[in-house]
Amino acid sequence: MDKEIQPGDILKDGRYEIKEFLGTGQEKKIYLASDRHLDCLVALDVFSSNNPVMPGGQTLNAWEARVLGHLGDHPNIATVLDTWGRLDIVINNAADLHARGLLEEDLASFNRAVTVAAAGNFLFTKHGAIAMIERDIRGSIVSILSSNAWQGAAGFIAYAFHKGGLANFVRAAAMDLAPYGIRVNSFSPTAPRPDNPELLAQWQAEGRTSLRRPLRDPGPRPSWWRAAGTYDVRGNIPMGEAATPTDIGHCVAWMCSDYARLITGCDFVIDGGARAKYWAYTPPSDNAGPAPLIPLDITEFDGPELDYG
Repeated sequence: MDKEIQPGDILKDGRYEIKEFLGTGQEKKIYLASDRHLDCLVALDVFSSNNPVMPGGQTLNAWEARVLGHLGDHPNIATVLDTWGRLDIVINNAADLHARGLLEEDLASFNRAVTVAAAGNFLFTKHGAIAMIERDIRGSIVSILSSNAWQGAAGFIAYAFHKGGLANFVRAAAMDLAPYGIRVNSFSPTAPRPDNPELLAQWQAEGRTSLRRPLRDPGPRPSWWRAAGTYDVRGNIPMGEAATPTDIGHCVAWMCSDYARLITGCDFVIDGGARAKYWAYTPPSDNAGPAPLIPLDITEFDGPELDYG
């Protein structure tokens, strides 16, 4: 299509109403549009007839459009720009964590977990970066990984796969965006201990006293099945205390600030030394512990002590 498209234009026999221009790709212009058939907002790719889609590109663009279509009912980059007029920081945190090992995972579940993480990080990193570039903003993009990105843990095969892949996605994206002054880094939580009052209050209302939800019943197992090992998170932290969302917030806020202006393609971790620990070393149980936590804000939780082990 070669006609200049304007907000309010109607395309494809009345299906799409153009809302606003979002940005450009290599061969296309991207618009926010209202899909009258699906009754939601979608990102619409429009190609010039003078610049046809490369072989295989039509399939890839159709896949990307389907994924972007799911963002229509949720806050997204277009909503941020409508509200604030700019975008400085993107935090990619979407993931599907389900406890299934290699021998019990199925392809549909595996693909869903990988797609949630891969598509989410790719699309928001790409379109977030375009929004920054168009406004000459030297922003920061952070992908949330996991200790499963760096070490093998039994029972989380899909999670380990997509978190490990994201570790190198961050490095590659950092190289792609470095010429624009945009930094891309990752943060790897290690079984953090929740301290956010809203979540703790919700847990209290639900009667939960532990970090993990009860494991699902796996059903009958073959006669040759062997049980996986166990995990002792707290007993393997050299400093004796797990990080909290407050600790993570301090680090990520600094990562996204101009104090970290030349830091890109790196991973950050707050784990009390767990990743650095020699595998056979067991820390003492009576260590002094860290310095007191500096709060992000003053909040208190009036409820029973919860078990985070």
